[in-house]
Amino acid sequence: MLPDAGVRWVGLLEVVSKPFFDEKPIWSSQVCPSRVEVRVVLALPPEHGVPVLEMREELTVFRGLDNPNRSTPSHAQRSSLPILSMAISN
Repeated sequence: MLPDAGVRWVGLLEVVSKPFFDEKPIWSSQVCPSRVEVRVVLALPPEHGVPVLEMREELTVFRGLDNPNRSTPSHAQRSSLPILSMAISN
């Protein structure tokens, strides 16, 4: 399923470490032991985020979905990063 209209891109992160395993709780809802350290490259307040669905035609994460109205986008590919960076920067 596509994100609802309120879902927004609010930043870009750069991975700055190798993957590591840590079972220390981050959230109470689930265990997320596979981790990486990140650096904030760009950040926006949520109310100024870029609506995800407005960029659906431009980003690779939406390509190849069987039914774009009922599928979840995958991870962003490198080719989407300049597009996202420009949208978040403006």
